[in-house]
Order: sequence, then structure tokens, then C-alpha cells
Amino acid sequence: MSRLYTIGFCGWTAEDFFETLRNSKTVRLIDVRRNNNRQLDGFTKITHFPYFLRELCSMSYCYVPSLAPDQALFDDWQRRDITWGEYESRYSELISERKALDDLDPFWFSELCCLLCSEPTPEHCHRRLLAGMIKEIITDIEITHLVNDQ
Repeated sequence: MSRLYTIGFCGWTAEDFFETLRNSKTVRLIDVRRNNNRQLDGFTKITHFPYFLRELCSMSYCYVPSLAPDQALFDDWQRRDITWGEYESRYSELISERKALDDLDPFWFSELCCLLCSEPTPEHCHRRLLAGMIKEIITDIEITHLVNDQ
């Protein structure tokens, strides 16, 4: 059985974040954020992140923005205009409409992978929903959410 990790970068120090990834033995990080170039992205900003992953963790980096929620869905959830159940349903529809799962290379999951976004915990995060969708396709995969215990 293979394993799929998920992680959100908010709330981590760079040291704890990269140590956790290195200790997970993950070889590929799949960035599923809508935007990876904001000033608030800190050590995960695209101008630095692939280098840090390669040099500190011996990991490759893939950016797949088609797996991120669109701005309208994100805004509706942030403003609490929709429930989490509505978010889940709309996110699933969006991924289906985009055929976004087709953007994933099945080979990626033959090795240890990690889905990345910004949310500190997976409970109300699209990475948890996405991991579940991947598990429906690759049934012999176990999902582990890496969280900051600090």
C-alpha cells in the first residue's frame, strides 16, 4: 500500500515544516494552491520553494493549480456565505467540470507524495477533499495528514 500525505504551511516554522517533510520520506510535493506567489506565502513562495524542497528534502515539486478552488468558492467560504457541506459539494463539482484529476500523473503516486496548501489543518481544507478523490481512483493508498503539533 502506498501513502499520500497532505500538509498546510500556515503556522509552521520553516525548520519544523521542512524537517517534517524530510522525515516523511516524501519524494514529490504537489502544490494545489490557487496562487503560489503571494508575499504571505513566505518560505513556500514559488521563487524559493522548489529550491528548498530539492536541497533540504531531496523532493521534486509540481504545481497543479487546476486542483485549487476558484476565487468565488474560496470567497464564499471565507465570508461564511456557505456551509462546509456546500463547499465540499461545489469543490467536487468544480474538479469534475475541470476534469482536473486528469492533470495528475498516476506515476506520481507510485512514490510517496504530499499535497500542499496553506490551511493549517485538513478539516476545512480542499486538500483533504482532494486526497479523498485520489483515494477513490487509487484505492490502495493510505492518507496521512501532517499537522503542526506546536
